Amino acid sequence: MVGSVPILRQTCDFGTGASPRNGWDLPLRADLRRSRGLQFHFRCADTTPVSYFAVYLQSGNGWYRFEFTPRGNGRWETILLEKRDSQVEGTPAGWGRIECLRVSAWRRSSGKTAFDCAAFTARPATGAILVVRGLGNAGLPAAETKAAVRHAADIDRLLADHGIGATLVEEPDVDSALLAGAPARYLLSR
Repeated sequence: MVGSVPILRQTCDFGTGASPRNGWDLPLRADLRRSRGLQFHFRCADTTPVSYFAVYLQSGNGWYRFEFTPRGNGRWETILLEKRDSQVEGTPAGWGRIECLRVSAWRRSSGKTAFDCAAFTARPATGAILVVRGLGNAGLPAAETKAAVRHAADIDRLLADHGIGATLVEEPDVDSALLAGAPARYLLSR
């Protein structure tokens, strides 16, 4: 704990024969449909043995994956993750059905380190416009899924760059309650 904020600490031993990934899973029930993404506090004194860090959010039979690279100076820093920057693994059930949070360090070289995480919070949406990332649940070919993810991110970024607030959501998240009050929807699908 730092003050009254609980900290999650992960020690990483990337010795010979060790797993290429060190991390933890935290069961979680979250509805992130109306969020821009996540933010949290992160600290790692030595990132030398780490290639990159990743945050995963499990939803149904898939995951939303974010990669990030901290400064690694031993000081706390705030990590901001935008939904538009997430990659899709498997067939997630949508941002409204988050079931697990995973944070991992991926091996670059042999060595030991540790990292700390604290204060995970959803970043509030900035507008009522919805950008619907239409991945479908029928199992799109990998190239089509990557294209849908990329195009939705481009639209979301373009709107943000022009000061237009938008919220990226997945096709399974779309229902009448979510659409209520949304003046515009941009659908990317098959």
